[in-house]
Amino acid sequence: MRLRDQFDTPSRHGVTTAWSPAGRNEGWRDYEKSIAPELREYNEQKKATRSESKESRRSRSRSSSRRHRRANSGSPSPDEGNELSGPVYPRPNEDFHAASWRLSYHAALSRRTRSLLKHQRPKHIGQLPVFSGMKTFTLKNMAITHLDGIGKHPEVTRIFLQQNLLTSFEGWEHQPSLIELNAADNLIESFKGLTASTTLERITLVGNPIAHCYHYRIMAIAACGKNLRMIDNAPVRKPEQEHALSLGKAVADAIRKGWILDNMANPDADIDLMVEQYIFYRKYGVLPDGARGSTPSNKTPRRLSMSR
Repeated sequence: MRLRDQFDTPSRHGVTTAWSPAGRNEGWRDYEKSIAPELREYNEQKKATRSESKESRRSRSRSSSRRHRRANSGSPSPDEGNELSGPVYPRPNEDFHAASWRLSYHAALSRRTRSLLKHQRPKHIGQLPVFSGMKTFTLKNMAITHLDGIGKHPEVTRIFLQQNLLTSFEGWEHQPSLIELNAADNLIESFKGLTASTTLERITLVGNPIAHCYHYRIMAIAACGKNLRMIDNAPVRKPEQEHALSLGKAVADAIRKGWILDNMANPDADIDLMVEQYIFYRKYGVLPDGARGSTPSNKTPRRLSMSR
């Protein structure tokens, strides 16, 4: 049937307008009005079904993640929290102290990072013209692999290092007035080389391997200092800050030396220690009985078979 014939005859929606250029428009308006309630009800049902499905998927993902970590670490159950606020941590008044934390160390970079840097020539900031007297350093997308030569600049308040090839913060020097540090989209795997700061308020490391660590935000607070307010454009929560400060100076120094914080064992690490074992190793220079790993030479762990 032609479109003209549809308007010459009554339809199931009661549209009986005869066909004409003006009548055609009126017919379509009448048709839309007639199905508007049904269409609105259908859209509401579809939206509700989609929202329910999304919420159920989130709930299943959160519950399975919590069950997995509790089964492997034996730590207390975390709070329910908000699914949009990232990983949730136990409340400060629960029995969750430094004894349940572990520190692991990787001597070598990951296989993916090594493959990306395989044909890349080393390049550090000392090879670039860095102008003094500026409040903002912008060194984006310059294939920088090291921070050697960055220097100390009391006037600098913001440093932007996005889209480079940094693997850590080695070569970093303390910037007394720094407020914001953005090193997104690099290859940073640890906070090695970073110094504590009393002025740093914002840090952005999204797009780096370190940002995928389960306790990445707590490590960032411990490494940067208690004045940190924003991590990856998300505000620092009070439980996160309290957990980071409760770790102590020894754990914070370990994080700034490249150790990774977690509350479950890391079988892929060269050395994996509980916090008490790490303090023993730091004091006496040897691994305690029951610790997994090998005694590092020149304070750099080597990949060896398990000992002790």
